[in-house]
Amino acid sequence: MLFFLADSKQQAFGTNGLLQQHAQHTGAHRALVDTYATNVLEQPAVKLDKLTDVEKYQTSAKAHATSWRDSVSGLLIGANTDLMSFSNSFTSFYNPLMSMAQNITAGDNRAQFVKGLQILVSQIEDKRTKADGALDALKSFRNDVADDHGHFLELAAKAKSLYEGDKGVISQLENRQDAIRQAMSTDLTIIAGGAALTVVGGLAIAVGLLAEIPSGGASTAIVVGGLAAVAGGTVAMGVAGADFTSKKSELAKNITDLADIKSEIGLLSGVELQFNNLAVANEKAEQSLKSMADTWTLLHTQFNGVITKLHDEVNPDDGPFLAYELDSAKKDWESVHDTAQLVNNQLSTLPVDKSGLVTKAA
Repeated sequence: MLFFLADSKQQAFGTNGLLQQHAQHTGAHRALVDTYATNVLEQPAVKLDKLTDVEKYQTSAKAHATSWRDSVSGLLIGANTDLMSFSNSFTSFYNPLMSMAQNITAGDNRAQFVKGLQILVSQIEDKRTKADGALDALKSFRNDVADDHGHFLELAAKAKSLYEGDKGVISQLENRQDAIRQAMSTDLTIIAGGAALTVVGGLAIAVGLLAEIPSGGASTAIVVGGLAAVAGGTVAMGVAGADFTSKKSELAKNITDLADIKSEIGLLSGVELQFNNLAVANEKAEQSLKSMADTWTLLHTQFNGVITKLHDEVNPDDGPFLAYELDSAKKDWESVHDTAQLVNNQLSTLPVDKSGLVTKAA
């Protein structure tokens, strides 16, 4: 008799819901990879003059993300489509196979039943080969993503070393900014003191209006205008006024440079996190696809097990077993088809989530 299945939950011609799970998981993880790959393609260029490799690494990463979009992603769609394709094939074979199973000892029913299974086995082999090919492409993409992630981890470490810390560029700019502000305060004290002595009745420095220096988000009002144009001004006032004007320009550049560097470092940190998320999503997609490929292998073994048994012997009692397994598998494959179709429909209309896209500060 054909009671050869090692696991009581195992089906001769189906997967007892396994492929439904693989379709759901592979589809969900593919959508995640799509999201992160799209964000990589649309991330702005990081511009930090001390990181000479950043442009090269971003260009390479975008090329890898393009390969996902143009090639690898389609292979995962194909793996899902193959589930629907085989489901349709099994459904089309179901009635003739069931008819022969119910009279397996009559005429050449056994031989024809085996022939039908062999046709399905050849299709299983094709689906398994395609799933393995998609898995190989996904592994290659995983290696590319791992390289990209490694590059940006390296860049983030370099940025921390070069730009942050007590001796970094940011600290140097902040220290210089403090010095500039102190010098400007001294200049104003000199100017105000001279004016107070020169102009009886109050301070009358002809300075014009208050203006804003670009401050990277902080409001920094300073005095601008003709600081040297003070009625009866002293030489010290003139020198202080000229120095103040010079320091004003330097402070504006310092604040802008500091804000830009902090923005770029924030961008770099966000880009590195994107690659980490992409690597995790890709790993999960790979695991799901491998499970799908392994299940095709399991099906291949199960179908061939029935074929071998029918070649070796046939008993009237095998008919009810085959009929039961065919009926059970039909329900399983119908569910697989419905799930794969749903996944396909959802992924074809699912917008890519760009909420995590790293952008530069305004």
